[in-house]
Amino acid sequence: ANSSGLIIGSGVYNGNIEPSLTEFFDKIIGAGFKKNSSFLASKVAGQFATAADSGTGGQLVLNSLSRLMQTFGANIVTGGASRSTGIGSWRIAQGILGIVTKDKATGNPTFTNKYIKEDATAYGERIGQIASFLDIFLGRISTFIFTNFISFLIELS
Repeated sequence: ANSSGLIIGSGVYNGNIEPSLTEFFDKIIGAGFKKNSSFLASKVAGQFATAADSGTGGQLVLNSLSRLMQTFGANIVTGGASRSTGIGSWRIAQGILGIVTKDKATGNPTFTNKYIKEDATAYGERIGQIASFLDIFLGRISTFIFTNFISFLIELS
């Protein structure tokens, strides 16, 4: 609840988000039924998904995660370059989608996305940069409003 940003992710389950993540939002967060269900309000957020193949519903999961967080007031960060590295591209327009397959030689899981590490790093940096900027900006605005309000009250008395 004290964080400025949040990144959530899910594997692809028949084109849907992981069932326990849905349960988390429905039961623990309250999905609109509890007073604290607005914990995402005004937070910066992003999403990622992992899929076994490009046609298994990864994009659907990214869309569902985005919609889920927007329902509770989160501000979704889209793609774009990180200010510190300049890395970013259209590949991260709606979050990070990692396609995982088994390496034929070792049998170990491996990402097929050539730039997954760079894209994920740039996306995470972008979310952090925007969250930091908003913390500073909103903090200054709040201080400005509070200070002027106090001055106004003093003038009234």
